[in-house]
Amino acid sequence: MTRSVLLYIVFVLPLILLAACNDAQQAVTSKISGKEGEVLIVSSVDIQHTALRDTLEALLRQEYPYIPQSEPTFTTIFVTQKAFTNVLQPFRNIIMLHFNADSVHPSMYRQKDKWANGQRILSFYATDQRALAEYVGKNKKQIIALLEEFERSRLQVANNALKNQEIIDSVHALFGLKIIVPQGYKLRRAAKDFRWYSIETPDISQGLLLYKYKLNGRLPWIPDSIQAHRNKFTALYVPGPNAGTYMQVSTVIPPEYTLLKKGNDTVCFVRGFWEVKGHPMGGSYISYSRLTPARDSMVVTDGYIYAPRFHKRDYMRALDAILQSQF
Repeated sequence: MTRSVLLYIVFVLPLILLAACNDAQQAVTSKISGKEGEVLIVSSVDIQHTALRDTLEALLRQEYPYIPQSEPTFTTIFVTQKAFTNVLQPFRNIIMLHFNADSVHPSMYRQKDKWANGQRILSFYATDQRALAEYVGKNKKQIIALLEEFERSRLQVANNALKNQEIIDSVHALFGLKIIVPQGYKLRRAAKDFRWYSIETPDISQGLLLYKYKLNGRLPWIPDSIQAHRNKFTALYVPGPNAGTYMQVSTVIPPEYTLLKKGNDTVCFVRGFWEVKGHPMGGSYISYSRLTPARDSMVVTDGYIYAPRFHKRDYMRALDAILQSQF
């Protein structure tokens, strides 16, 4: 080994490795930028006024379901690769569009924490814009589900860092669920097989309802039964602002019921609107109904929002992150 090679190994190579480690450490510890629900789309070519951009816009900016006013599912920002500078690299959600003649079959790859901690990236590869637009159209449910998962996982990390252990322990003891509830929620009402927690401000009520009921031989997944039991508990324990008023499911727009597989469990997911009987007040709610281990009772975790002066998409995502922490 020559003296110059030895000097390189002893003095220069460690500095290069240290710089590389520092760059990696910076990438891991940098904070993400952008607001909740924002997606940055970076393309190697300008796709303005193209079918591909229209496809992406139609997918990402479709109306968020079951909230009173129109809001996009995601807010989009489009830039070219040339404009994708260091300022934009820590963005929370990034979609990268790549066009390569070798990409015989369009594909999608996931990546996390490349430029910032908590960052999520979806990279798409195709031969041209037409092929990629077709691929996006065929895989739209998966793409939306991934982006929803990205936002939910960040919220759950934050909730876990600021969890309310007292509520968590109480819910586990009463309902057998391990659900991560963050600080800020307070107990509003406690009754047999029922708990109501909420965050209350002059403008917003963000609440969690948890309850359990016996099936008594009834089939568990009948929508009318699920709705009737929600109305039963809210009529008893969730009053409106005036005497004799109470929360109930709004039937102006019927709720949406979806059966999901969560591990080995079948879970009924509901999106709907609630209103106050006898008072002009309402909002959105979601719920998850699942059988107890004994299979003789149903446990329901429910989240609602009342925020007449504000957009509600991000509130609903925050509630869903709490409710889905049980799975």
